[in-house]
Amino acid sequence: MKGNKLSDIEARVVARNPILAGLSGISDIIKQVFDINASNPTPSLDDDEEESVKHIVGLLMWSAQKLTAAKELPSRLHYKNSLHDDLRLASKDNQYLVKANYRFLLTFFTTMLKPPTDEEFWCGVYELVALILAPTLAAQKQDLSWLAKSLKSLHTSWNVDFYGDANKALKEKIQALEAQMMAEAGAPTYYCKLIPIIQSSGMGKSRLVDETSKDLFTISFTLRSGEESGYPPGDPEVTEYMDSSLEMGDAHMHARAAALIAAAFGQAHEWMSKSVDVTPLQWHDYMAPLDISTTPGLELGAQGTAKQFALTRSSGRKEFCRKVTDSAGAIYKDLIRDQNWLGMFNCDDFLIRISKHSVIQQTLLRSARKLTKQRSGRTLLLVFDEVSRLFPGGFEDTGFITALRRILQVLRPYPIWTLVLSTQSCAQYFSIAEWGDASGRVRDGSLKRVDPFYALRLDVEMYRRLNNPTSSLDEKEKPLRDFATAEHMTKYGRPMLYGYRSQPPEELRKFLLGKLLCIQREPIIAYNVNNIDHIFATIASRVALDPCLNTAQSTVLAQNAVNRHLRIILHLDTFAGIMHTTTPAEPIIAEATAWLLTRRCPNGDLFWSSSIEKLTMNLLSPGLVEKGLRGELYVRILFIVARDILLDSLWRLAAESLSSDSDSEDDHDTVGNEQPSKNLKTKGESCSLPSRGYYFASTFKLIQLLEVMFGKDTMMALGFVLGGNPRKYTNESVTLSGAFENAWCNFSHFVITDKKLKPENMPELLHNLMHSQAALQCCFNQSSFDILIPVYLGNPAEKFDQSKLTGFLVQVKNKSEATKFIVCDSDITDFYGKNFDNPTIFMLLDLCTQKTIVKGVESPSANSYGLYASGDGSFDFLKVEPSLQHSMKGLLSSLVPKPKNAHDQICDENLRYRYHTWSQRFTQIGA
Repeated sequence: MKGNKLSDIEARVVARNPILAGLSGISDIIKQVFDINASNPTPSLDDDEEESVKHIVGLLMWSAQKLTAAKELPSRLHYKNSLHDDLRLASKDNQYLVKANYRFLLTFFTTMLKPPTDEEFWCGVYELVALILAPTLAAQKQDLSWLAKSLKSLHTSWNVDFYGDANKALKEKIQALEAQMMAEAGAPTYYCKLIPIIQSSGMGKSRLVDETSKDLFTISFTLRSGEESGYPPGDPEVTEYMDSSLEMGDAHMHARAAALIAAAFGQAHEWMSKSVDVTPLQWHDYMAPLDISTTPGLELGAQGTAKQFALTRSSGRKEFCRKVTDSAGAIYKDLIRDQNWLGMFNCDDFLIRISKHSVIQQTLLRSARKLTKQRSGRTLLLVFDEVSRLFPGGFEDTGFITALRRILQVLRPYPIWTLVLSTQSCAQYFSIAEWGDASGRVRDGSLKRVDPFYALRLDVEMYRRLNNPTSSLDEKEKPLRDFATAEHMTKYGRPMLYGYRSQPPEELRKFLLGKLLCIQREPIIAYNVNNIDHIFATIASRVALDPCLNTAQSTVLAQNAVNRHLRIILHLDTFAGIMHTTTPAEPIIAEATAWLLTRRCPNGDLFWSSSIEKLTMNLLSPGLVEKGLRGELYVRILFIVARDILLDSLWRLAAESLSSDSDSEDDHDTVGNEQPSKNLKTKGESCSLPSRGYYFASTFKLIQLLEVMFGKDTMMALGFVLGGNPRKYTNESVTLSGAFENAWCNFSHFVITDKKLKPENMPELLHNLMHSQAALQCCFNQSSFDILIPVYLGNPAEKFDQSKLTGFLVQVKNKSEATKFIVCDSDITDFYGKNFDNPTIFMLLDLCTQKTIVKGVESPSANSYGLYASGDGSFDFLKVEPSLQHSMKGLLSSLVPKPKNAHDQICDENLRYRYHTWSQRFTQIGA
């Protein structure tokens, strides 16, 4: 706690976000509950009023969350959070002891009766949150073993040889910009030599900079305190130095920034003066963390903490950081004692005055000249990692970054480039449109910002494997059942994941959900269905949601998803402030979210039910998320929910069959103890469940999936459907159940393509999809079918045979009248080619018809099987969960177009060349 007073930063946030009428009504409730009147002017708390007190506390926290200031005010408990985050966590924690906090609550309730000033209210909220979350935070600090293992995994993966070309792309960008700026004869083009690296967490930003520093001389600082986890370990000396200026005015922030950079250059010059022709690699190795495996006596132990990991900092780095901060402190004092310095920030020409100030000339500019001369004019890098720390009041509190940019502008004549990056990518600040920049000269177009760098690859480990002839063959022949291991799944997605492949399933699942949802508590407790960021992140990881790009709120949704919820940037238009993003296909994260969404809320409903309901109400209805054209999003969610429920039921059926040494079976919602001690078998070998706990990545039979969707009785009848044309049936004709008796699926999420499928690529595409546990949403102009689900007809335990792949093809319609479903030979050959011999299955889903029908339909060949399903979304597995059925019907209603009336028809016809004939363009009005 900082005491019952707001800091300067907090006060500025509160001042620009007045509460006004945002708390009206709370004082009336306090008066009613505690019978406040002239004879009883203050509340008193009795033991039997505990529930009433909890109600008022809950109302206070709910009201505070709704206020704009809560999202901008920083947390006092965790530097990456906002007060809004803390309020949300506190409001879900019903274990706090009201009696122990009676004294404070009496004071706070009395203050609310005044009513309070904005400062009094927010001070009370800060103290209330601290009291509620204190027991939880204490418990978290006691159990750090999983964190230690995570840090060890990071350390191990950090020391694996770098693979990829991102470092080459970054160096090319720096060198091209440097050449351009050095060639400028007139006014400069760019504001300063600052490149933000703003990709999602775990994409390898820090590792990229580390690799680049082997070729370009680099001075880097990681802004973490000694108490904060992460890798590489933080530089607490520099962090403390920077923190001390974040609540001060312009003069102090500019002085701190200038002094630190001057001191860093000076100390680097002094160090290199001791040796002849120091290479960037030598300097890198001198400053790099120690290698645990090769450093005698450096044992972190199973209970390693952030403090122990700080031991991996090299002695040279510690000495360098200490000398830099000592020297920076002295320079800072010289600047801040100078009245000329203190007064120049009220002048219009203060940037010119900064560059001409005697202390800046003698320290910053002199050190820059000496260092670049010593490096023979070669490019140098200055790096600040974890730069989100410099936004203490949120990404709108830009004071220190603005000061840093101005100091870097003074260094523009030198070949020195600054890179800033962070675990939280700061996309909200660095992707802002140029017309919204803090600099007037950027806003009016006189100067430009350097575009951020975000070209970091996904699936790096798979690139490494498939570009090696030996490992490539191993991957392509790997049995299907091995696709459900962490070793396999973590090769897809962001590079960070592969470093965690050895973690126990329940710990890895908790870690991944913590990353995805930006939480630090048990996922079941912290997952908030009223938080649109949580809903978007969770469901997008399964069905490839995309935000719309035409509203300010959807832009914020995308920025938050990149900053905190593992979505990645594809393209950034910094002139307009438009960010194109995607949720990457990551099987290990899809497995974790499948586990979460099949847990149950306190009211007994599946998280799937409430999540779909909130997706419909808070994201689709307001137009924040793309809906699609024909209800494809509904179908993607339908298949994903069905397979989740199937695998959850198969797991529980298998777990019940374990021998008596596993008789301590957990409750459905118990966290972290769902890994049986033996290999599992299910009745009829209908599922290949992994023995290590990643059961939501399991393979399952296609027939089982259809049974879940349409019911066993319906599938019993459909199982006798024969392939081909009824007029051509023979005694050798094979039934659907016979053809697909041993047909396996393993999709856990959907991906989307914007290219039409080519039949010559189909075998490899199907293999690729199964290898990454994905099903495919086809592009909007793909003929005949909209959804492709890969199906394997071979033995999951044997070497994978690409020739045994086929597909489950789905066409989606949303017309109110039933569609006549006819599939021709050309529809099949357009997908598979002319020489495709494996049985295939296709289905039409008619979503908007009132009559529910599931039947077999005629198909073009004896080896193809057609199904038709229509209705209003009343699928069999949904009937088991009424709340889920209600949510899915609401989802369908929001996605399909409403019947058009005369008003809509007139508006549509004003898009004149949608219609191409005389009669279409000029309909008979009034007919």
